[in-house]
Amino acid sequence: TVRRYLECAVQGDQVGHADSWIKAAYALKARYFNRLSNVKPEYNDSILASIQNAFESSDDDMIFTSFTNDATGQNPWFQEQADRGHHAISQTLYDIMSNFGDPRIDLWFGLIDGAIVPAPSGTAITDQGGDIYSRMSPDYLLGTSPMPIITYDELKFIEAEAYLRALNTTDAYTAYLDGVEAAMVRADVDQADIDSYVAQPNIAVGAGSLTEEDIILQKYIAFWLFEPIEAYNDYRRTGFPHLNNTVGPAPARFPYPNDEVAANPNVPDKNSASKVWWAK
Repeated sequence: TVRRYLECAVQGDQVGHADSWIKAAYALKARYFNRLSNVKPEYNDSILASIQNAFESSDDDMIFTSFTNDATGQNPWFQEQADRGHHAISQTLYDIMSNFGDPRIDLWFGLIDGAIVPAPSGTAITDQGGDIYSRMSPDYLLGTSPMPIITYDELKFIEAEAYLRALNTTDAYTAYLDGVEAAMVRADVDQADIDSYVAQPNIAVGAGSLTEEDIILQKYIAFWLFEPIEAYNDYRRTGFPHLNNTVGPAPARFPYPNDEVAANPNVPDKNSASKVWWAK
């Protein structure tokens, strides 16, 4: 993927500004180096070096903004919600955000009879009409809603992790706070609400008290709704956030298909609880 972006960059006249593509490629490199950080600690310097060549601010965010209201051109999350309605706000996410007094709750989550009603973890109740549990706010999820690919706030959280692993708690804490603020700006939170949020003791924990969990929780919130795959990868890599599924741990991977295992002796027989090689 990084190579493809770099190849596009040399064709800058055809696909956009070459510098922007190169920054996006470095941002993706930082993400992928970070994903391997459990098994390749030597990549920590590569993460920080990639970030130095990536996004300088939220103005550089790589976000797809060309969805349309045509039936074949809408944001796929909007299409799923309109056609199937399988998703609801989880109790776990709601509790995490409520514990922080997160102002994005009112921007992101829909109401049931004037209140937010999250779905308890482990429930499997049919709610095709959206009458039981809250869904995404119709003011937030639109047919033309932009789709983040990789953003400045994600990079700041990655930077915070890398500095924390290097025991540079001062720079880690600065990057963490920058990530929190950038994520809230991207969500169109009012500046006064951002200032109040960041000033809370459970957000402004101080450089000496910053933990990996602090960083991942804020990153996890920022990934909602449009970047669940990266949130899942972070969960597999770090074990955060703590999930509350009553039927057992979240799947650690997709297993190989049975016919592939049966026909190919080189394919390991892994089940959904088998961790991928880079996971914690």
